Amino acid sequence: PFPFQHNPIIMKTIIIPTDFSRAAENAALYGLQLAAGFKANIILINALQVPLPVVTPAGIDLPFLISDDAQEEALHQLEVLKDKLKYQVIHRPGLSENAPEIKLAAGYGPAYAFITSRFNKERADLVVMGLSGAGGLRRFFTGSTSRDLVNTAEFPVLLIPKDFHYRKIRHIVFTTDLIVKDIAMVKYLADIAKQLGAELKLAHVVTENSTGALDKIEHFLAAVRSTVSDVAVSYQNIYNRKEENGIDWITQHLEMDWLVMVHRSHDFFFSLFNEPFSQRMAKESPVPILVIPEDFIS
Repeated sequence: PFPFQHNPIIMKTIIIPTDFSRAAENAALYGLQLAAGFKANIILINALQVPLPVVTPAGIDLPFLISDDAQEEALHQLEVLKDKLKYQVIHRPGLSENAPEIKLAAGYGPAYAFITSRFNKERADLVVMGLSGAGGLRRFFTGSTSRDLVNTAEFPVLLIPKDFHYRKIRHIVFTTDLIVKDIAMVKYLADIAKQLGAELKLAHVVTENSTGALDKIEHFLAAVRSTVSDVAVSYQNIYNRKEENGIDWITQHLEMDWLVMVHRSHDFFFSLFNEPFSQRMAKESPVPILVIPEDFIS
């Protein structure tokens, strides 16, 4: 027995934030097709910045009014995006049978806070959002919305590189630290893989500082085998002196459609969100990254 209880994962609602950029529109189209695969619905949301109060030369704050016009304009833009997605439903084979319902929401506040609020209100299961820039991670780590969301979120966030187009998900790669908590993550991902008809690969970076690696690996895999029986799960060690180089090797050499990472406080991945990306990784992710908070599965 292992110290977690697990109910089968059923994806019902996917939140897709947008700033109406090309990267965000691409992520929305990806999310639409993913939702069809899950037979889930989607909610397109846009967060408007709260205008700053005006300070007079005398140092007096003048009150400001939040304009209904701005929110109506945001909802209009969301409607336009919704129509574009509906057009894709009609013209892409396989989408019409499981066409997701598309809801809209717009409101004021910091984007990451508004996303979190809507996620909790809708009891959603996943956030899908785009990475800006020429392919993804470099701009992601310097962009405040994605960084703040991932650092504060208590739910999974799937990050889509700007130019990455949806393809059937056949290979999900989970970079694991081989700790007990990751057994629950494997079960969660196995449920997702089963729904999507994908296989799950576990990858672990063995560094020069790894101690008792072989025993740890054997124990972890035994736990996986006793927990997951209905999905193909494979395992691969990556030997490298530095973990960041090992992660880079994984993204460049393993066949995958998603890369999955657990966001833990004060570990390697956490440090990526708090230091300049150029100091930690030089390359961009070629595939979407699913980031799961360490306490999401308990």
